[in-house]
Amino acid sequence: MGSQAAPTTYNIVAKLLGWGQGGVATVEVLTDVPGVSLGAEMKARVAEDRKRLKLKDFAFWKSKGLRVTGAVLLRNAVIDPELGIVCREVYVMRDTQKDGPCIVKRHSAVYIHAPESASTLVVKHATVAVLADARRAKSVEECVTLAKRMVEDAAILGEPSLLLTVAEPSGRIEELPIKVPAGADGDAIEAAVRTGIDPDSAKMMARSKAGWWLVPMFTAELESDPYIRGKLNAQYANIKYGPPEEPMWTRTNAVLRGTFSDFIIADVSPTAEPTDNEPQLLVDLLGG
Repeated sequence: MGSQAAPTTYNIVAKLLGWGQGGVATVEVLTDVPGVSLGAEMKARVAEDRKRLKLKDFAFWKSKGLRVTGAVLLRNAVIDPELGIVCREVYVMRDTQKDGPCIVKRHSAVYIHAPESASTLVVKHATVAVLADARRAKSVEECVTLAKRMVEDAAILGEPSLLLTVAEPSGRIEELPIKVPAGADGDAIEAAVRTGIDPDSAKMMARSKAGWWLVPMFTAELESDPYIRGKLNAQYANIKYGPPEEPMWTRTNAVLRGTFSDFIIADVSPTAEPTDNEPQLLVDLLGG
């Protein structure tokens, strides 16, 4: 008999709403999961595993400081019709709402940057492409109008940038990275867009049937907590994200935490595993 394919599991971001018995909790689902409504209230628990010396369930994390209104990642989770969400692990991204905002950018993609030197395996930065906010454009003027709002929103979370991309019917992929100066105002954003789109690309965009995708992005520092940083290091080691000039991306629901002016990336786990462990071009994740 052939080996069976690994079952699909989901990395679910949730807000803690209440405590139950036996290490169970009630949570609000903050990311898209097949068969579950966004914002649904569900029971959640950690699957028992005899190989573990200690089960780090919700009761364990409560003893470590997790409180109602805290934000958690339910790693490698499945939906059980009777038990609710059953996950392999719980990551705590915010103990309580009092610790500051926790922002979830659903339907995004991530490119984890390589370690800063060959002498280390530690990754420190990532770029998040907010696919949900991407829009099609057929002219430079449209790009300028869209870019101003996109950059304004992205700058709240990190260093903003843009990507103009399309998959031509011939199979040719076009990608135009647009760099935005730090602290750019409307005029500077417009200048960056007009400079970044060469005349030939502008003509091809105008002739395209549906337009090209303009994608907002931001780059930010990754979580410094040793345990979570270790998971991010492993994610980078196991997925071929490619060099900066030819980045590859994995689908994610990016989570950021911090203050209203200084955010770090708390999690960029693949949305589903193993489905989303294979890196792709950004345009493929957008649907062409």
